[in-house]
Amino acid sequence: MKPFEYKGIEGHCLKESDPPFTGFEITGAEHVTVIDHTPNPDLIVAVAASTCYSAKKPIELYNELVNDPDRIKRVIKKCIKSGHTSVLEHASITFSLTDVSRSLLAQITRHRLCSFSVQSQRYVSMDSKNPADFVYPRYFGENKEVVDKLFARKYKESLNDYEFAQSLGVKNEDARYLLPEATTTNMVMTMNLREILHFCGLRCCTCAQHEIRAVASIIARYAKGLAPICMENCGPKCEQLGYCNEGNRSCGLRPTLDEILDVYNTQNAESKE
Repeated sequence: MKPFEYKGIEGHCLKESDPPFTGFEITGAEHVTVIDHTPNPDLIVAVAASTCYSAKKPIELYNELVNDPDRIKRVIKKCIKSGHTSVLEHASITFSLTDVSRSLLAQITRHRLCSFSVQSQRYVSMDSKNPADFVYPRYFGENKEVVDKLFARKYKESLNDYEFAQSLGVKNEDARYLLPEATTTNMVMTMNLREILHFCGLRCCTCAQHEIRAVASIIARYAKGLAPICMENCGPKCEQLGYCNEGNRSCGLRPTLDEILDVYNTQNAESKE
């Protein structure tokens, strides 16, 4: 599948003071691609939603909706606006994630409504890797070169220790304890649309760690391309909610919930005077 154009969301995910994404953002198709997806996800969601409020059979509704894009849009927008998003679970997207860190793996598998199949370090030896294959931290300070060399040295040491342990007869499943979280891995991940909204809401936010935020940004763009009605507001939470619920960690893109409540309470008090 030809990747969608990766532009638009990064401008909403970043603070003005943040530098642009590099690596994942520019060459995202090399790390996050779509393997397969529910055909016509917007249509399937609209049929599921319509079934809840109609005496007609689902297949009858399908035959009506398949040629009525305006009705599909009305049904979906009404459901999402009212918070009835369980119908989004009827459509899913399967992603290929490659060369992402084991640190990202630890974060992404916390999303328990996803299905994961991950490259095993028990059965796949890591002895073919080199320091350039590891994921380096996002660092733009004055000593970036020093930091990069520090991590490269540690990565090389861990590989040497890993290979030495293997030469002594230590099995892969035990030798892997010597490897850092920056070791890359591959996985297949399937998410339904409801979980994609939840995932991207948390992980496109500026509060998220840079690697998973870049991955989430690409996933959001794929989702918008495949299900443009259901995923219209897919992105950071503030894009979906209209306000930020991160309190003092807010990037300032949208007003916080406390700020909205302060304005409401002030106007309410003034109206009673």
